[in-house]
Amino acid sequence: MALKPAVLALAMGALMTSAAHAAPDQPLFAVIYRPGPAWKAGLPMAQQDLGAHAGYIARLAVEGRVVAGGGWVGLDGGMALLRCADAEEAARLLAADPAITTGVFQADVRRWSPRFGVDADLVPKPATPSPRPQP
Repeated sequence: MALKPAVLALAMGALMTSAAHAAPDQPLFAVIYRPGPAWKAGLPMAQQDLGAHAGYIARLAVEGRVVAGGGWVGLDGGMALLRCADAEEAARLLAADPAITTGVFQADVRRWSPRFGVDADLVPKPATPSPRPQP
């Protein structure tokens, strides 16, 4: 089943709203996804069998486990930033990802320690127009 744009948009929307619900005292883990043995060569990521993966990531986002995530621009694969109690929990979450269990993706997970920009938004906000002067 190909990943439909509406499903992808829903999943990404959930990802972008999840950061406010993540437990700030838990460590961060970066998951780097790359094509696995079941990846269909020659097809773009939007046509890969990633519907269950999108649903899984969206659920983790609602639970506050996914801080941010998405696909690479112009490349196959992507990344997710997880907030987990420890490396074992991050590994369990990754092992349960349908894209991993079906072999569409392979992934590496690494603990990540941000050193700067921690309070910055992960997604740039659109520019807001200046208020008009009152006559």
